[in-house]
Amino acid sequence: MDLLQPPRVNKKTTFKNRLLLKRLLAHKYLFLVSVLLFLTGGYFHNLYTPPVYMVKSSVLVKEADPGQTDMAHILYEKQGSVEAPPKNMADEIAILKSYPFIYRTMRTLNFRVSYYTKDRLTTREMYEKLPFRVSFIDSTLTNTVTGSPFQITFIDKNYYTLENEGYQLTKENPQWKTQHKVGETVTVNGNPILVEVTPDFDPAQHARKPFEFIIHDWSDLVMSAKANVSILFPENESSVLDIYYETSIPQKGIDFLNAYTQQYIDYKYENKNKAATQTLDFIDEQLTAFRSTLTQIEKQKEAFKAENTYSEANSMTDRGLTALSELENSKAALIVSERYYNSILESLRSERNLDRLVVPSSIGINDPLLNNLINQLVELQIERNSFSSGGQTKNPVYQELTIKINNIKRTLRENLNSLLASNRIQINQINSRSRTFQESVNQVPKAERQFVNIDRLYTLNSTIYQLLLQKKVEAGIIKASATIQNRVIEPAYNESGAPIQPKKTNTYILALLLGLGLPFAFVWLKGALNNKIVSKDDVMSLTSMPVLGTIYHNTTSSPYAITTNSRTAISESFRVLRSTLNSMSVNKSSQVLLVTSTSSGEGKTFNSINIASSLALARKKTILLNLDLRIYSQLHKLMKQEVGMSSYLNGDVAIKDIIFPTDNPMLDTIATGPLPNNPAELILDDRFPLLINHLRDNYDYIIIDSPPLGIVSDPFIIARYTDLNILVIRQNYTPKDKLVELDSMYQEGRIRNVGIILNDVPASNDKYQYGYFSEDKKKVKAL
Repeated sequence: MDLLQPPRVNKKTTFKNRLLLKRLLAHKYLFLVSVLLFLTGGYFHNLYTPPVYMVKSSVLVKEADPGQTDMAHILYEKQGSVEAPPKNMADEIAILKSYPFIYRTMRTLNFRVSYYTKDRLTTREMYEKLPFRVSFIDSTLTNTVTGSPFQITFIDKNYYTLENEGYQLTKENPQWKTQHKVGETVTVNGNPILVEVTPDFDPAQHARKPFEFIIHDWSDLVMSAKANVSILFPENESSVLDIYYETSIPQKGIDFLNAYTQQYIDYKYENKNKAATQTLDFIDEQLTAFRSTLTQIEKQKEAFKAENTYSEANSMTDRGLTALSELENSKAALIVSERYYNSILESLRSERNLDRLVVPSSIGINDPLLNNLINQLVELQIERNSFSSGGQTKNPVYQELTIKINNIKRTLRENLNSLLASNRIQINQINSRSRTFQESVNQVPKAERQFVNIDRLYTLNSTIYQLLLQKKVEAGIIKASATIQNRVIEPAYNESGAPIQPKKTNTYILALLLGLGLPFAFVWLKGALNNKIVSKDDVMSLTSMPVLGTIYHNTTSSPYAITTNSRTAISESFRVLRSTLNSMSVNKSSQVLLVTSTSSGEGKTFNSINIASSLALARKKTILLNLDLRIYSQLHKLMKQEVGMSSYLNGDVAIKDIIFPTDNPMLDTIATGPLPNNPAELILDDRFPLLINHLRDNYDYIIIDSPPLGIVSDPFIIARYTDLNILVIRQNYTPKDKLVELDSMYQEGRIRNVGIILNDVPASNDKYQYGYFSEDKKKVKAL
């Protein structure tokens, strides 16, 4: 009959949660200290972290209205209405976020020097009402004085001390600290610096007070501003860009954004004028060349008339001349394109004015690829020039721009050479067709024919000249009437009002979470990484096998923990276990109990001895069998008999010859006997069940001390004849995975009727105190 069946409902998860809760409660003071420390840290973080504000401005990004003709459209407009080109908001955002544009803005502001006031714990930036100012010659300033803070302390209104650990005056003086007169130039590493007090300087307030100032490198200043600027892409096809800037000083952020948006308006206006100016310059250059050519042809024409007599051409010749004139008009546009291509190639070869190239659309050449390449080249060249002017030629961004420019130039050359070849083919085709009509002209006399050819050349150059004049007039009109639709919709203001950082409430919430989370992680990891059984809850969380009892730590070296008069915690724990075993043996005349463990050293033999002793003390006829036939255990040393189980199973002796009495008349023992070579086979012998049946008839309890379960097969064989199998688990000794492995066997039914004893538990771990036990009082006042 199975006394202990595997439960149908597995409550491991519930036990695990309860175990974790107990562990957390056991570390309640750790949680308390952690929370207090983190909340204190959060308080000081809020107190000393410089606040960050969000400043906002809005700008309208709008293309020209259809009524206001764009430069490119005027120069190559077709018949019909003119539509404004679609706007590209991503491009506008890219311009606003670009290094050159922010650098341009920074050059208009007094941000090159930052000023700070210091106290014992904090350093805070000053912006308005500065007590002093630092000036220098920007063009001669080297990076040997930028980026490192200078400590300045005014002795009075006329003198101050200047200190900087980064600049050494002599080898013997590693920390430079000198006294200077206000208003006199100080030379630092060859850089002249001038310190002057302002009208806001108050000797009573500012004298003897430490200040700092930092001269920023342009690159660092621009990159810092770039990181703090954010631009939201407009929704619902809106033309308004919202620009945000994070700053620790709201007024400084407002000044930056106002300058930033104004620079954008100026930039768009300059670009609009710049396109017209570049177009006019190119047209003027071409007009000068063609004007000279026309003058020469006119002189040649007048000289021919004076030296020759000729008659007017006939109607057939007129038709030929008309056709030739039409071809020459087509040829004129191709010649203009050819001269443009050559001028761009010359600029590429000379590396001059690459930021002032005329876009092809401005002179009527409608080639999207060429237009895009030249626009990219101009923009990249302008951006690279801003680095050059700021002395940032070693900046990685400058090197990257140079690579991009070289790649575009190479592609542009290939494209121009291809266009020139295509252009030349078209001109050759026109020349071929012209030769066909030239035959009708050749029929007229020589003088008339020569005049016709001179007149044709004059007409071709005149046509080109008139075309260029027309474009110049249109470009001039655009330049004179240049307007832009971009404007500031909302000047900069402090949108956040209160600081966006640090957010005090969020800081305290985070501090609280960290204060609770870190101890929680510590407790959880401590339990997860510990592979030993540490408590009864550990056992209940890992297995569904019932726990029969808890045996406390043996404070003596004696293997006998329970005697007639003992009142220790461990003796009482065996008495409690005895009650549990008695309650499980109701209506049974005899019980066979197997005591085993997962490995040696867990207290299997110790528990076998004391379980048998406790039952015998309760007037239960008990016998203790030592069935560990593989090694001599502590029990063998105590019994000291020469014959035993192995002797009986081998058939050498009878049952009565291996049973030995003890000092307690209710307790007998059977020793191991000589260690056999085949212990498992001996237990399988028919004599073993005969022995068990004989003992059942003569004893109330048969306690079998067996080898560890799972190491050898002996316990599985013996378990066929037992009523209850007791598994001894030792606290802080038995590995958890061993217990999990045995639980799997239990759930599968490979082992049945198993109950667990948790051994070697410190009495202080129990929620009750055993101070009232007389024998324990001698050892501890209160456990």
